[in-house]
Amino acid sequence: MKKNELFLGAIIGGAVTAVAALLLAPKSGDKLREDLGNQADDFKDKVQAISDKTLESLKKQTNDLSNRVKKTTQDIEEEKDELDNLSDDIIIEGNDVQKMVTEDAVEVEETTHLFENN
Repeated sequence: MKKNELFLGAIIGGAVTAVAALLLAPKSGDKLREDLGNQADDFKDKVQAISDKTLESLKKQTNDLSNRVKKTTQDIEEEKDELDNLSDDIIIEGNDVQKMVTEDAVEVEETTHLFENN
């Protein structure tokens, strides 16, 4: 059970106990209504405090998650750019090797042709 759930349960349980105690205590109607109103106000304030705290926590978690997603996206973009550059380098080197092999093949063919003619 999470801490907030436990805390909320304790507050609700306390409020129910307080209302029961007020209803069972021998008091006049006006005094009883006043006490119930005070208990209701206290309960409302406690629920509002929990709500505010939970909302603030959710905002912080959302902000943290948003920042992590932005950072991860930035890291992925940087890695993509590096891979694009490496890919371009590999293509250039491959073209250079292909050119060298073609030149060597032409040279071998010319040399072979010279030997065949002699």
